[in-house]
Amino acid sequence: MERQNSTATEIANELDLLKINVKERKDNGFIPHGAKVLLRKLEEARDISVNSVRSFKDDINAFYDRCLAYISLWEKCF
Repeated sequence: MERQNSTATEIANELDLLKINVKERKDNGFIPHGAKVLLRKLEEARDISVNSVRSFKDDINAFYDRCLAYISLWEKCF
């Protein structure tokens, strides 16, 4: 998308692919590996509550929602 000679159609297609990828991550509850490892260590050490884990996962889900909303705003330009 950062090329100088991109067409609106090419950009719209890239946004569609990005939206699909973000939606798949949201639907699959994707958490980056480093975050999973840290979360697992905290759970094993009992340094984090079940509610905190749930809240963390809710925050990740909200992040994906914000990403999708932002992409939708960009799509309106094309």
